[in-house]
Amino acid sequence: MRGLLRLSALAGILSPIILAIATAIVAAQRPDYSHITSALSELGAVGRPYATLMNLAGIIPAGLLTVLSAPTIYDLFGRGRLSRAGEFVLMLAGLGFIATAAFAWQGAPTDLTSVNNRLHLTFALSGFLCLALAPLLFGLHARKSGSWRYWFSLLAAALVFVFGFVLPRPPYLGLFQRGALAAFFAWLVVMSAQAIWQDRRSN
Repeated sequence: MRGLLRLSALAGILSPIILAIATAIVAAQRPDYSHITSALSELGAVGRPYATLMNLAGIIPAGLLTVLSAPTIYDLFGRGRLSRAGEFVLMLAGLGFIATAAFAWQGAPTDLTSVNNRLHLTFALSGFLCLALAPLLFGLHARKSGSWRYWFSLLAAALVFVFGFVLPRPPYLGLFQRGALAAFFAWLVVMSAQAIWQDRRSN
């Protein structure tokens, strides 16, 4: 594996780790915050304690690392239109993270009167859609091989969509959001680790 692809694979593994650490640290300083009922964005909302830390040390780096992971996932699955589309959508997913931090939520959790909050919600929803689409596209690319990557990718895509769009209902929005993120990042980490393992095996 070339040096840049190795770094790309490491980015895919580090992305959820950094996000999880930042979330745990910031949430620990917020006794009023609930991982069950509240979204991650609430930790980075304007005016909230340690919001800047959450955005600059958690959400934005996780998004950037997700973007950087796309080349190694594409290399792992191989060339093709669906695989290339998956790489592009995976990058968009990472950019979605960054955009939600750039347009951090302002005011009450249900306030959609400002353009900023509407943009935040738009980027969040489109970002989560990309989190589901990226594994789906890569999985469809691998369908002819019938490998475990095909089934695992389809499962990850389905779980992200269900947790992200079908199941979320108050008061468990935070829980289902984390379920969607867990499904996506589990797929990303496994594929990134597989890329490293496959490279070492071939050498």
